[in-house]
Amino acid sequence: MPALAIPPAAPALSRSPTSWQLILADLALILFLMTAAALTGGAEEDSALPPEPSFQPPTPEAVAPAQALYRTGPGLPTLAQWLEQQPRDPRAALTIVARHGPGTADRAWADARAMAATASAMGVRARVIIREGARDDIHASLAYDQPAE
Repeated sequence: MPALAIPPAAPALSRSPTSWQLILADLALILFLMTAAALTGGAEEDSALPPEPSFQPPTPEAVAPAQALYRTGPGLPTLAQWLEQQPRDPRAALTIVARHGPGTADRAWADARAMAATASAMGVRARVIIREGARDDIHASLAYDQPAE
């Protein structure tokens, strides 16, 4: 019987020390492409969602936190007396906020105009904000929300 010939051993596959790195890079690229395709392909479905809110810089009409607050009332100083006690600063502005209940808008406007005229006569810039509210109320806020000129 003829002897069985054993084939020569197959040469050992040469393994590069970087082969696992190439496989990992391929997998990362596939994952990136799948993620990019999912993000761009799903844009039509997400259009029903409201847009993301973005930061809006404050407008010039924004009211800064009050440095001093004036309220009217019996036994309290008048607006002119109160303004005399406040330090003078060209950045300071007086914001008069008047709230009025139903049917009292005219009186709120008149009171706010009188306060603004007093402030203007004393050289203080004033602005008036009129709002509807549950009850009548008027106050003034001195704040440094004007840019220095």
